[in-house]
Amino acid sequence: MVSTRTVLVFCFLNFVLAAALFVQIFSFDSLRMPLANVDKIASIHIYKGFGDENLEIAYDAVLDFKKKAARALNDDAVKAFIVNVWSSGGDLGIFSDMYDFLMYIRNKKPVVVFTMNAKSGGFVTALAGSRVVVSDNAFLGQLGSIMVIKNPSEPTLNILVVPSGPFKSLGYRPITPEEEALLKISVEHSLDFLKNAVIKARGERLKPGILEEIDDARFISAETAKEFGLIDEVGTYAVAVEEALRLTGLSREGTTIVEYENGAERIAPENIYLH
Repeated sequence: MVSTRTVLVFCFLNFVLAAALFVQIFSFDSLRMPLANVDKIASIHIYKGFGDENLEIAYDAVLDFKKKAARALNDDAVKAFIVNVWSSGGDLGIFSDMYDFLMYIRNKKPVVVFTMNAKSGGFVTALAGSRVVVSDNAFLGQLGSIMVIKNPSEPTLNILVVPSGPFKSLGYRPITPEEEALLKISVEHSLDFLKNAVIKARGERLKPGILEEIDDARFISAETAKEFGLIDEVGTYAVAVEEALRLTGLSREGTTIVEYENGAERIAPENIYLH
């Protein structure tokens, strides 16, 4: 005769197996095969502050972004991108690379950028979208450049510094006024680069003369950014989805928002905004 304990164990194991099967069938991770016969919008995220102290990690993140974007760009079923930018800035070279890649993509397929936090280089990168949607409580702006170099009050003790040129020893000795003036020129050159990138991205949508008002690295609100022509819409991610549908002429019923993780395509959580 089978004991009560044996029956309970049997029932429990069946419950566990059924639960595991349910998760496998209905979880997002199970939808890893390419989706056929549907129009798609690719969802890609840029969630980084690319500071100088993490350049190796930052470049890995840029490479990951490019791989995902290239896959979507080469998929004829992908009709548009929604790029979610959340970045406080960082290394100018990295953001220049991201900006150029987004500008290239938007010449191939519509790119809608959505952001709740984009400052400095992250702000300029966000403006590279075909359309830019910003949350009404977003942190924006800080258009500017900064250079941080150690400036000891006296030469570093017990360290022999043999530079190939006088600028190579900056950070190991006090900086002269003449050197500081030259460094200031480099910083201003970086600022000009950022301003030209904004002009290129926004074109005629940009209010004339506005960059001279905000190049002091001030914060600006979403509504002010729209007034200045820096962005297109103030709203939630749902507004970004509406923009993507409008730019492509896609219908909600025949469209799926997808994302790419670990080399696989799957339905993105943001797909809920289509229903």
